[in-house]
Amino acid sequence: MFLYIVLFLVVLWMGYLTFLFIKLKKVTINNKTNSNGEIKIGLAKFNPFGNVGSNQSFCMALLMDNKLGIILTSLHGRNGTRVYARQIDLEQSKKEKLSEEEKEAIEKALKVSEK
Repeated sequence: MFLYIVLFLVVLWMGYLTFLFIKLKKVTINNKTNSNGEIKIGLAKFNPFGNVGSNQSFCMALLMDNKLGIILTSLHGRNGTRVYARQIDLEQSKKEKLSEEEKEAIEKALKVSEK
């Protein structure tokens, strides 16, 4: 029974992420920006608990050409794993507070686009 609940939550989560990407794509089309649909990915692994454990937590930035995207943050601990998603617009992100790990993931995604 527990496995079915977990599978349902995973499918629900993937549907939500798909919804976010479709919404971002529509915003791109409505703003008439030049986007070729390429998504850049940056990953930053980290340990949120200092010297206990290892780097099993991560931040993943998924950015589109016009600097719109989402950041997924997973915090892994002994009692469970929590996953958070947030929509980001790099042109307005100076107003928002980003963690160091989120900034690192964004920088890595932007470096991928420079290559």
